Amino acid sequence: MVSYDDDQWQVELGLAKRLAPALAVSGTVGWDSGAGNPVTSLGPTEGYYSAGLGAKYNVTENWAISAGGKYLWLGDAEGQIPSKTVVSDFESNDGFVLGVKVSYQAQ
Repeated sequence: MVSYDDDQWQVELGLAKRLAPALAVSGTVGWDSGAGNPVTSLGPTEGYYSAGLGAKYNVTENWAISAGGKYLWLGDAEGQIPSKTVVSDFESNDGFVLGVKVSYQAQ
């Protein structure tokens, strides 16, 4: 089993604005504390900062399309195996997440 050294905390703040009856946009900023260093090889980051943008457009009364993205500044960490031997060093990493959703809502 995996054991973590610290409790992990996450905060995300967001703001959304409807620009037109069919269009809304949103933005977020976030922070994650991580769960201690060194880390396991399955979770090679020690927390992160993030910034995201999204939009939703109502194509018709029932159909909508949403899209969004988030950029992550990942925290530096050392990776260890179950024997507690440090086998890797993760530094200056970042990542991004993109998503698109088509939705239908009966009224």
